[in-house]
Amino acid sequence: MIWSPKRFHIELSSACVAKCPFCPRTKELGSFPVQELRLKDITSFFTPEILKNTENITLCWSYGDPIYARDFLEIVHYFHKHGVFTSVSTNGYNSQENFWSKLPTSNFQIIFGIDGITQTTHSKYRTWTNLKTILK
Repeated sequence: MIWSPKRFHIELSSACVAKCPFCPRTKELGSFPVQELRLKDITSFFTPEILKNTENITLCWSYGDPIYARDFLEIVHYFHKHGVFTSVSTNGYNSQENFWSKLPTSNFQIIFGIDGITQTTHSKYRTWTNLKTILK
């Protein structure tokens, strides 16, 4: 039997700016160097042959937010070009102009992990992000 997975969960980057109080990265800041997968890593692991049998890829954030990977947009577009449904989980804090409009509009989803309904409650969980910027 040939191993042929259909779904992948990828921790694209360990970078994050939220500084959540209970995150190990916040408590042990010096012990978490930023590591990330670059486009060249993704294209070498996820060849067109692998991607033609792939149903979906989730870019998630256990110890980092995928949107902070330097090649994030290029990686998303690489998967999109190969017809792979891509899901991104993020805290949503990105202040780059037009960032969100650069993402695919089909075969793609974003899951925003937003804590709190006011900046005061939001700041309890994500101390270095701004709720108004996220909602904008």
